[in-house]
Amino acid sequence: MVDQDATGNYSYEIGGRMFFEASVYGLTFTSFTTSGFFDRLGYEEPKRPLSIFESVFFRKVLPITFGVIVALLTTAYKIYQYKEKRRQELREALADSRAFKKSRTKTN
Repeated sequence: MVDQDATGNYSYEIGGRMFFEASVYGLTFTSFTTSGFFDRLGYEEPKRPLSIFESVFFRKVLPITFGVIVALLTTAYKIYQYKEKRRQELREALADSRAFKKSRTKTN
């Protein structure tokens, strides 16, 4: 079978393995079938190309980029909260100042 594979007309061996199947017939039973593989000694599977999900982009670049974006968005939100708090404090201070001025003008 190996010699026939070498001619290129047959392909019994695929990926370093050759499949076999054996049947036995007897008087008291119709058939007994077994199957298996013969592995070629020293055969190494060829390296497969990396899939898109195993590439450097998905394993390193994308997580780092995602982390940087999350950090930037978190920082921007914290700055927004700080500025909004300061605006609120200024509004309250302005309202207090106006109330103080009104109370002074009423008493005069």
